[in-house]
Amino acid sequence: MLKETSEHRRVRIHQAVMGAKAGRYLVIRILAALVFFMNLYWALLLVGQGSAAIALPALNAAVSVLVLGEAAVCVSHTEDGGREYLAVSHKALAASAVLSLATGLASALGVSSLLFPFFSTGLVGFVASLVACTLKVAMIAKIVSVRDRTDKRYRQYLRYVELAYEQAER
Repeated sequence: MLKETSEHRRVRIHQAVMGAKAGRYLVIRILAALVFFMNLYWALLLVGQGSAAIALPALNAAVSVLVLGEAAVCVSHTEDGGREYLAVSHKALAASAVLSLATGLASALGVSSLLFPFFSTGLVGFVASLVACTLKVAMIAKIVSVRDRTDKRYRQYLRYVELAYEQAER
């Protein structure tokens, strides 16, 4: 068996720290991807209908891309403390959640033919908008838990960071 050098150990610990940090943002990235593809599907259906309401799913998809990008930047920062809070995403998601709620209410009140011309009733559009709003609120809650360091994976991340500091001191 080969002897592990200090460089190999340092690289292995660095990868463990990065993996633990990436795990903290995993739920956010999965939900953002889900919301992105929901809005992409909605936009494609609106393109087929020729509706001007395509701006709504395009805006929501742009917010999802913003969240994914900011999460990737946070994961890639490795300096001491790093960047943990997705401040821009938090604000954009809050605005997008309000927009989804307004879209759902408009759909329930009878504007569904403009927003969701492919659904038979406004209730289906209301439910779809409510699901999108719920996913966005879940992302906001996860962003806040990562910011406040109350997420479940923080202890594992902290343990790997402490191990890395111990190795650096040797």
